[in-house]
Amino acid sequence: MFSYFELFTAYRFLKSKRREKFISLISVISVSGIAVGVVALIVVISVMEGFQNNLKNRILGMNAHVLVQNISNGLIEDHEAVIEEIKKVPGVKAASPFIYGQVIAASKRKVSGVVINGILPEIEKDVSKISQFMKSGSLEEFAEAVEQGKKVVLIGAELASTLRLKKGDDLTMITPSGRLTPMGMVPRLRKFTVAGIFESGMYEYDSTFVLIHLKEAQAFFRLGKKVNGISVRTDHIDIAKGVAEDISAKLEFPYLARDWISMNNNLFAALKLEEIAMFIILALIIVVAAFNIISTLLMTIMEKKSSIAILKAMGATRKQIMRIFMLDGFAIGSIGTLIGAVLGVVICYVLKTFPFIKIPQDVYQMDTLPVELELQSFLLIVISALAISFISTLYPAWNASRLDPVEALRYE
Repeated sequence: MFSYFELFTAYRFLKSKRREKFISLISVISVSGIAVGVVALIVVISVMEGFQNNLKNRILGMNAHVLVQNISNGLIEDHEAVIEEIKKVPGVKAASPFIYGQVIAASKRKVSGVVINGILPEIEKDVSKISQFMKSGSLEEFAEAVEQGKKVVLIGAELASTLRLKKGDDLTMITPSGRLTPMGMVPRLRKFTVAGIFESGMYEYDSTFVLIHLKEAQAFFRLGKKVNGISVRTDHIDIAKGVAEDISAKLEFPYLARDWISMNNNLFAALKLEEIAMFIILALIIVVAAFNIISTLLMTIMEKKSSIAILKAMGATRKQIMRIFMLDGFAIGSIGTLIGAVLGVVICYVLKTFPFIKIPQDVYQMDTLPVELELQSFLLIVISALAISFISTLYPAWNASRLDPVEALRYE
């Protein structure tokens, strides 16, 4: 694309700038500005993506990739047959029935409103990551206790702290929709033993969720063999939307399958919009630095008027002159981008390896700054910086190509 003459002349012009301290200083500022912009973009976007991925993993840790429900009456009667049909859909890894219900949980000291989640522990470990979140006890111990006929529950760490409970303590569940007597509505009470405590990192789950066995939930809410829905785990989170559509098409009305993206669409859409806005704002740093490249090239052209005139007199074309100064400006931008990219990767590595920046866990659901440097975002930042640097060279290079050699050499 570029001839040896153009490359050599551009190198000589770039190197000769060192003789002019002022122009050299502007070149250093230009390189530094672009480097700072690239570093800021890489670090900030990596933190935002890390936060988004962390939040995604925590949400999917307690929830399945796809939820199947009966939109007619909210109950699925023959859930085993429905699960068999769901498993025939390509991309489905596991499926498990569940029951949701709001009750009141009471310990000896305090009372709190909670959400009961009835599960089958032997299948739930394949659908959610609850087994990885166990802080005290385990899913296996919970399943063994159920087999022994014990009434046991798993509760979140925040709820355990609120109710001042630990493993082995008693917990009373109260449902307002009890039985009707001559004295009025009498709520149903049932006593359970805390078999374990989990900590997902999501305050909403850790402070309100209580896991019990599916059969206990069915008996407690008097549902017989009915369930509220079926949790489905796919081979990969990215195919959840397609799998949900296939399940809906296979089961037909009144069954509806919803993927995790649609259920949390507003949250992740807001995070994505914030990421795009931050990218545009920080990219302005690179744009400002690009103006320094324009200034550097214009001053170089003023300094090298006689050299440009001599090159034109010797036969250099306007296109060659333009390419020479484009090369000079692009070299400055490339050096700044390279330095910024290296520094950005190093900073991200340090932040990820040594998480010394602490953030309030009760606000962000995590105690350290999350960092995830994705190749796609990294390449987008680097290419954007190089593109802005290249565009900034066009006007000065065009201006140099229009220089009249007669006027330039008249007073030499």
